[in-house]
Amino acid sequence: MVISIASRPMWGNSLSQYRMREGYNAEDEPPPTYENCQMILAIDTATRVTSIALHSEDEVIAEITWRTTDNHTVELAPAVQQMMAVAQVAPRDLRAVAVAGGPGSYTGLRIGMSLAKGIVLAVSPPPALIAVPTLDIVAYSQPHLAGTLWVTARAGRGRINAARYVWDTCWRSADELLLTTWQALTERFAGPVQVAGEVDAVSRDFLSARGDATIVATPAVALRRAACLAEIAAERLRAGEAADSSALAPVY
Repeated sequence: MVISIASRPMWGNSLSQYRMREGYNAEDEPPPTYENCQMILAIDTATRVTSIALHSEDEVIAEITWRTTDNHTVELAPAVQQMMAVAQVAPRDLRAVAVAGGPGSYTGLRIGMSLAKGIVLAVSPPPALIAVPTLDIVAYSQPHLAGTLWVTARAGRGRINAARYVWDTCWRSADELLLTTWQALTERFAGPVQVAGEVDAVSRDFLSARGDATIVATPAVALRRAACLAEIAAERLRAGEAADSSALAPVY
């Protein structure tokens, strides 16, 4: 589990001792206010890699990423509630709720989207609802190291979801989504390529056999993060690209 709570840093003893000497009083610090910012709650439950985040116009307020064992139902809502409580963000502070729209697991996507829709319906005035393709979330944070980027996510039964991206000031989707295998996917590789997303140890070894022609992102760089989902959603929010909550459905 990766946890980042920007509003409540955990300091070492040296800072605590300094504050005691200087007469520090936590009550002297005003609580954070988010009334005039574009606060976005991001929810990604597309696969077992689950991620949630709070993002303002200027910073990542909080982010939690963990690997679940198909326990989205019991883990997600309490995690969102706890994150918002610790970050001192109320539902009324939200300007948008962003959610991974797929591809992904049937159960995971439905749970994430249901929670996102429920929050939107429960808040007045309702925040915007914005769905972002799952693989776009990974592509957003990848450096430009080759002309082509392939992003993958596990699809079960030895298969993967994959999408190709090309560089044009940023990574842009070039083809329709593929449901394939690693063997079949590598047959599509032409020249040096980057690979990011969910790549297990066996697949990483398989890709390394191509040598320098394949650049595989490290696990930390390849991680699908809700903070990235939030930043994509922020761009779409500014462009007025909110979804209709009654019509929005996951892409499995």
